[in-house]
Amino acid sequence: MRRILYIYIFLMSLAKLSAQDLHYTQYDFAPLYLNPAQTGLFNGDYRVVANMRDQWFSVPVPYFSMSTSFDARLLPARMGNNVLSAGGLFHYDRAGDSRLSLSNILLNISYHQQIAKGLFLGAGIQTGFGQRRFRRDQMTFDDQFNGDVFDPNIVSADFSNLNRPVLSYMEIGGGLNLRYQKSSRTWLNSGLAFVHLNSPKQSFLGQDIRLKIRTTVSANASVQIHSKWDLVPTILFQNQGTYREFMFGLLSRYHINQNPGRETALFFGMHNRFADAIAPVIGVNYQTWQFGFSYDINISKFNAATDANGGFELSLIYIWRKVPGLPTVKTCPVF
Repeated sequence: MRRILYIYIFLMSLAKLSAQDLHYTQYDFAPLYLNPAQTGLFNGDYRVVANMRDQWFSVPVPYFSMSTSFDARLLPARMGNNVLSAGGLFHYDRAGDSRLSLSNILLNISYHQQIAKGLFLGAGIQTGFGQRRFRRDQMTFDDQFNGDVFDPNIVSADFSNLNRPVLSYMEIGGGLNLRYQKSSRTWLNSGLAFVHLNSPKQSFLGQDIRLKIRTTVSANASVQIHSKWDLVPTILFQNQGTYREFMFGLLSRYHINQNPGRETALFFGMHNRFADAIAPVIGVNYQTWQFGFSYDINISKFNAATDANGGFELSLIYIWRKVPGLPTVKTCPVF
């Protein structure tokens, strides 16, 4: 029965992969993937973000996802309080015995206009290249059994339908973001994003099967409630075809050291993926570094196969600023 259950899970996971993108529990720590309009939305000149997720490693068809991104502010001396930014994003996802994978290389451009004191409205666009592939040599079929044992030398008739193991396509997306900034520790972001606006084809068999548009509504905030404590609530809703995801969470940040050059804070809390999983989150901020760790505990019916094991996730963010040049000193000609 356990083997039958694993086969069922494998088939269901392949069906889901054709309909949805990768997702992160620490979605607020993957800004360029979440919304193109969040490109450049940070306090600094350059930012590097890395995310990694290993999900359902206790079953035969685990998911592995990773993303890296880099974004930078452009022409900061000319933009004043407004922000023009560009960034690049790479992400990779793999699942199943066939190593069904997704790779994307994307470019984001965003602009944020100050519309009132502390209030900024931003828009971003995204374009790039995507590729899906699988490994035929890792797949087995029922007609490769000779009546007694599995024979890898038997060529399955199903291979004739899988003569296109690589699928490439172009991507187009966009988003909006509204940010209110009261101080460095009290702010609010709310955004709306649309990805796969061109609905690229996704069939390995040449059929007219399209990747559905993914709509993302998100908000996160930081609220200073004490000289050493902040509250960080987050919320996310995503829709892609028949797939829905609703997440919310609440983190607390405790500032251990606030001296310039030695800023250190710990954060911890819980995220909840509605009707699917709960995820404790812990991490540390040190100067311009941020490291986060979360672990999904499965609470859906799928825990019959996972024994409540979900997946662990790591995030890393690093921000740096240019060192300002020394001011020009003019010597009085009299001296």
